[in-house]
Amino acid sequence: MRKKIHQCGKVLLMNRLIIDSYTGQRRIALTENEEVLEFKVEPAGRLVGNIYKGRVVNIVPGLEAAFVDIGYKKNAYLPLKKDDMKKITPGGFVIVQVTKESIGKKGPKLTMDITLPGRYIVLMPFTNNIGISHRIDSEEGKRELRDKARQLKPENMGIIMRTNAADIPVDELQYDLKKLLDTWTEILNTYELFTVPVPLYKNTNMLESILRDMVTPGVDEIIVNSTEDFEYLHSYMSVEMPMYLPKLKLNSDPNIFKSLGIEDSIENIFMRKINLKSGGYIVIDTTEALTAIDVNSGKFTGQDTLEETVYAINLEAATEIVRQIRLRDIGGIIIIDFIDMISEDNKKALIEYIKELVKKDRVKTNVVDITALGLVEITRKKEKETNDSYFVNQCPYCHGRGWVFTEEYLISKIKRDIIRLAGDISDMAMVVELNPYLRETFTDGNAFLIDLKNISNSEIIIKDNRNLPLDGYKVYPVEA
Repeated sequence: MRKKIHQCGKVLLMNRLIIDSYTGQRRIALTENEEVLEFKVEPAGRLVGNIYKGRVVNIVPGLEAAFVDIGYKKNAYLPLKKDDMKKITPGGFVIVQVTKESIGKKGPKLTMDITLPGRYIVLMPFTNNIGISHRIDSEEGKRELRDKARQLKPENMGIIMRTNAADIPVDELQYDLKKLLDTWTEILNTYELFTVPVPLYKNTNMLESILRDMVTPGVDEIIVNSTEDFEYLHSYMSVEMPMYLPKLKLNSDPNIFKSLGIEDSIENIFMRKINLKSGGYIVIDTTEALTAIDVNSGKFTGQDTLEETVYAINLEAATEIVRQIRLRDIGGIIIIDFIDMISEDNKKALIEYIKELVKKDRVKTNVVDITALGLVEITRKKEKETNDSYFVNQCPYCHGRGWVFTEEYLISKIKRDIIRLAGDISDMAMVVELNPYLRETFTDGNAFLIDLKNISNSEIIIKDNRNLPLDGYKVYPVEA
């Protein structure tokens, strides 16, 4: 179902925000026709943005950090500035906000620089600064927003003017700020009431956050397949975003992503290899420290010269890589190994092209220059696990290595264990437990069994064990 708007002979893009909540897990996709630009999943127990009254468990000067009990299963990590060291003591309480989810064995990451986001303004109660969204490019636009901010800024507090604050009347901005100030007063009152770690403010429902961050005049439709979500959004938008209410639509299709032609793009989030239309492909490998992306030419030979061919592949790969980074919500350090180019002009053009692409990303992203080896480094703010972590777990067999032992190596290992055991015992049979898949492979033609009998001089009993990994086995003796 590919939908476009035709006007005066021109084809305009149809932008949609699609919210699928039919099965209980909320998935959100921002699309341009059938291309998914951004994808979000609402995880259970989301912490980022929440504000807590936390108890300082201990301070580690060597790390310039403290560990804080916020009532979560793991103590949270609070980086400290030099001035902060004087403000807190073990056993004391602090107002903190979660900036990163708990990832792996690490607890959540905190800050004492509190921010309260509104639709147009972000309130910073503990600073005295004015900030302008980094996505505002023009100096004139920045100057206009800064002038408005000076009129609005509360005494001894800071504010950030968000991108969508441009062209908004001051009285509407004032209303947004008043709601934030009222919320901050409630937070302070709750802080005084409790003497234990307690949440003071929970980040808004993800639906509200998505509307606040992703709905712009460029979005043509907001499609929801849950009646409950539709009614909630209708009520919320009637008050907060009435100008966008006509774009809200209910479509009760349980397979709405499939029907609108975007399910396959979502499935690509799990793929290590992504094919390009030209015949080239990219390979994405994520580790705890960084994400490495390799660009390959594959079958593409479409240009007149090798340099032109390589440049064309790199440009196409760059488009898909930036799209996948947003789709997968990859953060941290990203290293891209583009195909080597000789032309310095082509290298510069590729970097400038990537910089233009990442401007569309709402998450702060920096592009570092290309090296002599064709490597490009990108840094992207990381607040939580990547999107694929909500759908896939580490393989319990290979423990994230991405491989299993070969049959030849396994046979060699089993033989060594049989020989070792046979030297310690006599008149005993040997049991070899295998995953059923391996058992079928190893015992085909009985060569494996005969070989084991010859080296051990023992009866060999092969058993299935479905609980074993593909490359796992057990060897032990039993009475013959």
